[in-house]
Amino acid sequence: MDLPHAETQRRGAGGPRSVAAAIDRKGWKRVRLGDVLAYEQPYPYIVHKAEYVSNGTPVLTPGKTFILGYTTETDGICRASSDAPRILFDDFLTISRLVQFDFKVKSSAVKILSPISAAHNLRFIFHAMSRLQFEVTDHQRHWINQFSKLEIQVPTKQEQDRIASAIDSIDTHISALEALIAKYEAIKKATVNLLL
Repeated sequence: MDLPHAETQRRGAGGPRSVAAAIDRKGWKRVRLGDVLAYEQPYPYIVHKAEYVSNGTPVLTPGKTFILGYTTETDGICRASSDAPRILFDDFLTISRLVQFDFKVKSSAVKILSPISAAHNLRFIFHAMSRLQFEVTDHQRHWINQFSKLEIQVPTKQEQDRIASAIDSIDTHISALEALIAKYEAIKKATVNLLL
C-alpha cells in the first residue's frame, strides 16, 4: 500500500484516516500473541563483558537507550535482518523493539520473539503489539504468563504485508525528518556560536 505523500497533502485527506478507510476488516481473526510468536531465551546471546567499543556487534536493550554499545565478541550473535527481523521484548517492562540487524543483549530480562509461521508478518504483529493496553503493576516477568495470552486482530498475510509496508513508509519519513531536524539544530548551534 503506497502512501503518496504529496497526494495525501494535496487532498487534505488526513493521512491515517484515508489509509484506514482502505482496509477491509472483514475476515480478521483474533489470535493470542503466544499462538503467533515463538519466544527464545536470551542466554546464548548475552554479552560476556560489558566493555564496549566503537565498532562491532551492537549490544541492545529494549529501553530508551536501545544500543548500549558495541562488542567485538563473535560468538552468540542473534541473527536478524530486514527479511528476518526479531522483536526484542523487555520481560519486566513489556517494552518492545523491532530489530533488523545482528545483535547481542546485555540482560536476561528479555525475550527474543519471531513468527511461528510464514503466515504472519512480524512487522505487522510488532505494530499491533504496540497498541495493546497493558499495565505493569509489579516487578515480574510478563511474557509467558500474561503478555503471550493477550489477543490482537490479524488479517490475511497479504493484508498484513500491505499494512506493515504502509507503517514502514511512515517510519521512513519520520526518520528522515528527525535527521533533518538534527541537521538544522546543529546549523543553528553553530550559527549562534558564530554570531554571539
